[in-house]
Amino acid sequence: MILFGLLTGLIYRICMEGAAGILTFLMQSILPVILLFLLFRMRALGAGDIKLFSLIGCFCSFKELVYCIAASFVVGALFSLLKMFADKTLYFRIWRFFHYLYQLWISRRFEPYWADRGDTGNIIHFSIAVWFGYLISLGVCR
Repeated sequence: MILFGLLTGLIYRICMEGAAGILTFLMQSILPVILLFLLFRMRALGAGDIKLFSLIGCFCSFKELVYCIAASFVVGALFSLLKMFADKTLYFRIWRFFHYLYQLWISRRFEPYWADRGDTGNIIHFSIAVWFGYLISLGVCR
């Protein structure tokens, strides 16, 4: 499905911009990978979410893509806060985050955020936040 989406995005760009659309396609489909790679390495963001941003970049402008990514993270943060309030884990999660940063500082070794205990209680379905972020970016940019 991803290859089909990328191929469709490439065809769309070529139809809209001609041969220059190939460069636009490459830049806007690779930009999310470059911007979000560190979050992927931390396991704070999944590869599927990055691929979703890449597909969105194939079909929208650079400005819309940047707004979409930013709005998605704001919506994702709100979802996370709501989940932490509902689970009553806000203080634990804040402590855990600063402990993680401290461990990075002390060990000078990069580790995934939740690798020490296999804790998956902090995971949200970020694709929903991406969808809301895309809708927000359409409203802001048009």
